[in-house]
Amino acid sequence: MRLFDTHCHLQGPAFGGDARGAIARAAEAGVAGMVVLGYDTPSNVRALELAADLPIVLAAVGYHPHE
Repeated sequence: MRLFDTHCHLQGPAFGGDARGAIARAAEAGVAGMVVLGYDTPSNVRALELAADLPIVLAAVGYHPHE
């Protein structure tokens, strides 16, 4: 079975700046792709950076209603 994560925030503080490590571990576990969602300007920029560099990552940009 191939897995696809439709909603993640790998650019958030919970990952301690190790988004690439988390993505590598996910790929090793069988995740074929993921969508990293932005919620403010810095997280949108980081989501786009990850998607530009890593073929299994797609970015979705947006703003949380509280932003």
